[in-house]
Amino acid sequence: MLLIEVIPNLDQGCIIYFSLINDENSSKARKNIFFHYTFEYSSIDDLLDCCITLFEKFGFKICKSSLHKNKNSKKYYLTLTVIEDKNKEIISFLKEFSMFLSKERYIQYYINEHFELIIKNNALEVLYNNFK
Repeated sequence: MLLIEVIPNLDQGCIIYFSLINDENSSKARKNIFFHYTFEYSSIDDLLDCCITLFEKFGFKICKSSLHKNKNSKKYYLTLTVIEDKNKEIISFLKEFSMFLSKERYIQYYINEHFELIIKNNALEVLYNNFK
């Protein structure tokens, strides 16, 4: 079995990843292809600064990014789906601007259900293109 992932990049092109998955490990491999991270921001300025730099440095490794807002606390939540878990650089970078909440997918489900959706699936790209 061959997994093919195509991810757009800044140059109007794309990056293609090919991964060979053998039958023994196919279900385990499917589960471990994508990793989910959630970060909390107290200020819109920190969020924008972070997202612009993040997109420039690591945009090609991020498959999805969504932005939510908690109206009560006025905090923002950035959820990311990343190709590889080994990339500690993304996490380290984001911790400088925000509070790391979780690596668990269920936190993203909670945020989707309880907070206002601002940008779905391509938040980094939208923020980069509008605020750089």
